[in-house]
Amino acid sequence: MSSECGMLLIILLRISGCLGESVSVSCSPQPICALQESAVNLICSYPNIAIKTVFWFSFKQKAKWRNEGHPEDLALDSDYAGRVSTESTDSKSTLTIRELRERDSGEYHVMIITEQGEKHLNPRAVSLTVTALQVRVISSTASDDHTVTLMCSSTCSLSNNPTYIWYKNGQPVTNKLTRDNKLYLNCSEDAGNYSCAVRGHEELRSPDQTLGDCAENPEQSSVLTLVTVGVVVFLALILITAALWMCCVIRRKRGAERDTDFQTPDPTDHTYTALNPTTLTSDYDTLTHLTDSPSDTYTGLNPETMCSDYNTLTGMQALQSELQRRASAADYENVQRPSA
Repeated sequence: MSSECGMLLIILLRISGCLGESVSVSCSPQPICALQESAVNLICSYPNIAIKTVFWFSFKQKAKWRNEGHPEDLALDSDYAGRVSTESTDSKSTLTIRELRERDSGEYHVMIITEQGEKHLNPRAVSLTVTALQVRVISSTASDDHTVTLMCSSTCSLSNNPTYIWYKNGQPVTNKLTRDNKLYLNCSEDAGNYSCAVRGHEELRSPDQTLGDCAENPEQSSVLTLVTVGVVVFLALILITAALWMCCVIRRKRGAERDTDFQTPDPTDHTYTALNPTTLTSDYDTLTHLTDSPSDTYTGLNPETMCSDYNTLTGMQALQSELQRRASAADYENVQRPSA
């Protein structure tokens, strides 16, 4: 910013000259505020003296110095490589920093080395703050209208009293009232996306700020929002309750079905009499005859459904009865013989 040269704030710095003389040094105004991605010039001037070297440095970078007690040229720092340049004469030194970043904010010093090898450090640094533009919305209610004020803000006051430019949907705003860094709008008519910039740096615009149609009363909008949220919550509760009720009904239904499948039979009912008559086979008829017959198990079987195995069993039964009869007769005879 070359115009800063005409606005130099004289800072008297007492540094020892090569012959013990007092040297006054004037530097850039304090502090300097600049936009991100822009360029800035830091300037210090001094009387004509025999100077060998002049360089700029910042104590915030001292962790990178080979010796923390010996400042190093900022141009050698990797954070500034390719972005800084120094132009020095016997009476003035200018440090230019381009493509400014937020981390470039800090204090900068100039080191003067005379032909005799004496080093002179200005004790008072040049302070630099790097900022970005941002659009803020400030609402204000007039008597018959609802107006909105947009403000192009930054974290520090930009140097040189800049002129602000406003854009709506990417196009310059020319027919609206502006004052300093403010733009006055009617929200019911001027909805759109707004951004701002500084004259001379039109390419460095702020992010868009969307302005909607705010003709409605803000209190009514708030009430409508609350009602909408309440309805949504109520419907959600109804759905959750219905889902839980359906779950309970399904579980009860399944439990009832399981109880029906596993009913305990009545002890007084005979197992076979509870069977379905339409599905009974001939074997069940035989079993039915058994339950009703007081006679022997095998004699109670249905002759029509008996196979040869049943005949064998019947014969064995007759043989067993005959053997038992003979054994009883033999025992009787043995008992009678001693008494004779």
